[in-house]
Amino acid sequence: MHLMKILGVFASGAATGAIISAAGLALAQGAVPALDGRQHSQTLGSIDLGHEFPSMAGYVLTLRTTTVAPGAGHAMHSHKGAPEIVHIVSGVLSDQRNGGALSAHGAGDTLINDGAVSNAVVNLGKAPVVYYAATVARPPKASAP
Repeated sequence: MHLMKILGVFASGAATGAIISAAGLALAQGAVPALDGRQHSQTLGSIDLGHEFPSMAGYVLTLRTTTVAPGAGHAMHSHKGAPEIVHIVSGVLSDQRNGGALSAHGAGDTLINDGAVSNAVVNLGKAPVVYYAATVARPPKASAP
């Protein structure tokens, strides 16, 4: 399970110290049931890239803002076919990339998530994290009735 991969990093000696707050310890001990709750995203705008560049038909550029509550986050996921640029406005977002060590990113930091990146993020702080994310992806297909 992807959640277990990121929890393993939180509990490792290399990732402890100043990065792991009381919220992080509670998360590592399983007190928070899921990383994917308590976050809110709002789409600010999108552009159908096929209208601008015919060779990109079917792709959409989207800008959204996301707020991540303390103890919440996003489980391990791939950016293959869905590259993303994230700019952190406030708070500290902890990020694990491609099975590597956990790293903390604060206000003013920008993360580049291209197709070679798989990552998981979590807010280990006491304040919400707010970030902007620009993504290019194919829109999800509508479900059949």
